Amino acid sequence: MRGKGAAIPKKSVDLEKTDDLQESIEGKPKEDNEKIKLPEKSVGTIYCPKCAQKCETEDMFCRFCGAKIASGAPQKKRIRGIYVFINTECGKEELVRKELNRLDGAIRADTLTGPYDNVVILEGWSIGGLMELVEQKVKKISGVKEAKILVVL
Repeated sequence: MRGKGAAIPKKSVDLEKTDDLQESIEGKPKEDNEKIKLPEKSVGTIYCPKCAQKCETEDMFCRFCGAKIASGAPQKKRIRGIYVFINTECGKEELVRKELNRLDGAIRADTLTGPYDNVVILEGWSIGGLMELVEQKVKKISGVKEAKILVVL
């Protein structure tokens, strides 16, 4: 039993054994100057076929609606985007920006100076769906007076 402040003995590492471990992992001898290569994690984004929300490639089910995400199946990309420039009532710029950031499909919303008070970048499956989102959600946010839509080509 060690008392307070007693030194903890350091364990020695047998370098020969670590080389053997590397050889058993990769199936080949390790070169002296070669670094150990770890398997790369598949990183990427796919979209739920039901609700179109972003999911990670390793997800089996959508975090938002619970739908099964087909593994290995080609996923339709969310390639459509629009910029929406918004004029708001005086003093409501930050409130509107916060609400815009909460929208499904909102990539980024900012408060501006100049002829427009806010801008939001939206992505979705189709331009028609995005236009519908602007009409049903963006224009109904309290404080929004006008919205101008620019389509990303």
